[in-house]
Amino acid sequence: MVPVYPAGVLETHGHVVVINDDSLREFGFDPLLDKVTVTAEASSLDLFMRELEKVEKYPYMCNEQMASKLKALLLKRRVSAMFGIDFREDKKIEKFIRDLNKNRNGENLWGWWNRSDTELWISTQVVEAMLMAEQDGFRTDLDKAALADRLI
Repeated sequence: MVPVYPAGVLETHGHVVVINDDSLREFGFDPLLDKVTVTAEASSLDLFMRELEKVEKYPYMCNEQMASKLKALLLKRRVSAMFGIDFREDKKIEKFIRDLNKNRNGENLWGWWNRSDTELWISTQVVEAMLMAEQDGFRTDLDKAALADRLI
């Protein structure tokens, strides 16, 4: 069975407003856009954690997205530690690190998919994620000396 998707790209528009007082606020909405959802939170932490979940659940697994998912998991891990929340996703972090290590190309950098031609901005995204992982005690096999000349 082959899935059929609607033409186009899902586009969302949003605003985050922090309100620290009891003043009245008025918001305008574009009548040409589809439905409007307004959400109020007592704490921005819940919103932040939901946004991290959205990154994790994004369906594509190119190298740039794997690096973004790795960063999201590491941030979720850090926030969980700060608030004493149990975090049980270290195995996912380790898998992203393994997969990204496996996907390095002949230049020891990354492109869009697998071992494709180098894209410096994607390589930078991957290196940032790997450095975050190292800061949090994970082993990444990054050759920092070899990368220093290429990405600076």
